[in-house]
Amino acid sequence: MPLIDPVIMSTPTRPAGDAKNKLKDGAPPLQPVVLFGTTLARAADGLELLFLAAGFPIYFGSLVSDPVSALKIGVAALAVLQALWAVLCCPPLGYKKGVRPGFWPAILSLAFAALTVPLLHIIFVLFGAPLLNFPAETLLCATTLAVLSVFPIFYAHGVDTKAWRAVCSISAPLDETSCGFWGGIAGAWLGAVPIPLDWDRQWQRWPVTIVSGMVGGYVIGRIVGGVATFGAKSKGRGLGEKGDRVRSKEE
Repeated sequence: MPLIDPVIMSTPTRPAGDAKNKLKDGAPPLQPVVLFGTTLARAADGLELLFLAAGFPIYFGSLVSDPVSALKIGVAALAVLQALWAVLCCPPLGYKKGVRPGFWPAILSLAFAALTVPLLHIIFVLFGAPLLNFPAETLLCATTLAVLSVFPIFYAHGVDTKAWRAVCSISAPLDETSCGFWGGIAGAWLGAVPIPLDWDRQWQRWPVTIVSGMVGGYVIGRIVGGVATFGAKSKGRGLGEKGDRVRSKEE
């Protein structure tokens, strides 16, 4: 009778795919998106936040009196403002040092953000937005959130599923894109608080307080993300040490 080594018998065989899974599990984690450290980039970053914070109170009166018209103008202005901020301040996915990104990544990211508007509209309805009343207001509110919070994530990470999972699960590193994303969402949620209160104020109409909270939360989130990445930004680094964003690799 042949001898059988119990060690061999007790050792389970590994599937061929385990090595590949191990490489995936051992991939480097998602790194924060650090904005360009140039004087122009820092000035543009601060000016956009100042414009949003100081300009919104002026815009607020129009939003209260005619939400649809005000939101149409606001969405167009935000799209231009966000695209300029992205081109001047934020490294897009695949950026190489010394190569200007141009406007195409921003335009493509705005297009991807626009594709999320129907989903955001449905989410607003599920969270209490009028189902049949004020459809234009809800659609424009969802578009505002897409331009403010969703666009920067597409610009910085593209359609990378790992990056999106990290951002949506609040496990992504703190930076201006991830903090702005959640700041806008949290602000929109908190902005719904005054709507059902029996104050009979015109500014309680849908979706004035939602948009107000959205913009305020986005500005605060961007500031928090900027503080979190201030050290790297002050050194003039917008990317990894070799010029490419350090991202997890699944190859």
